Amino acid sequence: MIRLLTSFMLFYFFIPNQISAFTIVANGVVDNETVTSSVGRLLFPIVITAVIALIVGIKHLVKKKK
Repeated sequence: MIRLLTSFMLFYFFIPNQISAFTIVANGVVDNETVTSSVGRLLFPIVITAVIALIVGIKHLVKKKK
């Protein structure tokens, strides 16, 4: 579980093309490019990893209950 999350974090932080794609998405949402280029590069991978972690966690909990 933790290994999976760290691999996702590494995947998003060390692939520049991936990060630039996310900043483009961020630029569409927020007009100020300076904010999105600095904050977006840090926040988008973290947010996506958090969402993946939540989905995996919920699936794990559902399996345990059954």
